[in-house]
Amino acid sequence: MPRLIDCADSGVADVAETVAMLGGEGFDPADERSHATAALALRRLGNNRAFLGDMLVEGLRERHREIGETSAYGAQAIMLARLPGGHLIRANIWPSENDACFQVSGARSFVYGLPHDHNFSFLTVGYFGPGYESDYYEYDHAETIGYRGERPALRFIERCALSEGKLMLYRAHVDVHAQLPAFHVGLAHHRAQRSEGGVDRPIWLRSGHRRDYGGAQSYLDRNLPALCRGAGRG
Repeated sequence: MPRLIDCADSGVADVAETVAMLGGEGFDPADERSHATAALALRRLGNNRAFLGDMLVEGLRERHREIGETSAYGAQAIMLARLPGGHLIRANIWPSENDACFQVSGARSFVYGLPHDHNFSFLTVGYFGPGYESDYYEYDHAETIGYRGERPALRFIERCALSEGKLMLYRAHVDVHAQLPAFHVGLAHHRAQRSEGGVDRPIWLRSGHRRDYGGAQSYLDRNLPALCRGAGRG
């Protein structure tokens, strides 16, 4: 499953300072020193309890006319910074099944209940709320072909939540997770990677997975005002 990163630090950084800490280069998943630097940068950004609320309120004030860079990852993804070499810093908002956006768009719009891996490694930290739960698996990517309907041999590891302050490293083509809805705002620093031969090979798995949403509550409706008040705007 994703590697839990122990990185205790009380420092606080904004997005520009985070980019500066990364040296404009992102991080190398194969380099432990690079892990440490990137994890510290993300930890300090996650400790900043004001910046994201400020950004959300400003976006509402401007009615998203000047939202900056867009993301191909869906409407819940907020692009914070783009670095050279395909590195990204973004925030994701994950609604519960009782939130209006979930009820209108459905679980599949947020990839809930759909086991999948990633074709890049990335660091992520829980920023606000209880965090979504995931069923975590691992598999041998080298033993898969990637055709529609293929059933890779998944090894179930555990179910756990990306709770507030939890910092994890997802490994490309190793870690598979199926997310279960609960309100969650997470910050993730991504480094896109190419698989062997220079071809992106994401695996999307559908067969035989429990879609147990576990009675999630409408955390978004009840707590988004608190997030904005935390930015000193409420």
